Amino acid sequence: MSTPSMSIQSTHDEASCSYVSTCGLSLVCDQPPTYFGREIKYSWNTTDTKHGTTVYVHCRNLPNLAQGVHLFAAPIVIVVNGDDNLFPSDYPQDCIKTLIESPKVLAIYAQNMCVVGHPKCKHLPIGLDYHTLHQT
Repeated sequence: MSTPSMSIQSTHDEASCSYVSTCGLSLVCDQPPTYFGREIKYSWNTTDTKHGTTVYVHCRNLPNLAQGVHLFAAPIVIVVNGDDNLFPSDYPQDCIKTLIESPKVLAIYAQNMCVVGHPKCKHLPIGLDYHTLHQT
């Protein structure tokens, strides 16, 4: 029996970074993307999730995840990273509404979080140079 999943692709620019980076952060999540050079492939497993499974998504792919969040078998924790997007103002309103109101989302961790006091919205620290650390 095959496991249903959602798959999308985007680009990636720090595959060679072996220290603190967006790539490193993604790889500690329970459901990280797969890196192929500069390409990122997401194959979120929606059926075998356990309560609190961490799911990584690059900022530009958050709307894709929002469209399928209802498919997850158990509530997840979303880790959003990889760009300078402000959360929630730089995303479509329907995307944010879906994630915030979904019982399938326990928490959303994001850089540039502009929400204070909402129980699902958590801040990821900024200030580390995630994008060029591998060049030093």
